[in-house]
Amino acid sequence: MTPTLAPADPWASTDHDPTAWHNAALDQRTELLDALADTLRALTRAAAALTALTSHQGHDAEFAATPAGCDIRAFLDDSARNIRAASAITRAIIEHDTA
Repeated sequence: MTPTLAPADPWASTDHDPTAWHNAALDQRTELLDALADTLRALTRAAAALTALTSHQGHDAEFAATPAGCDIRAFLDDSARNIRAASAITRAIIEHDTA
């Protein structure tokens, strides 16, 4: 994923166009939701990879037989939970502003 640069701040000039600002804000809100969704997908892939490493078939002792695997699982779970919360808050703000 290539990060996009934020559009120029329309409030930086004295001849700002409220419509341009609104459109730029909508674009950035969409970018935020997309980035959060991409992050959640990446965390899901990481959790699946960890599950494979700690399974009976892929048993990787460094991950399966030490606290590291459990710690990584907890970090991934916490991160996914935080991303879902950030997504929900972002959607609530967008829905509130468009209602």
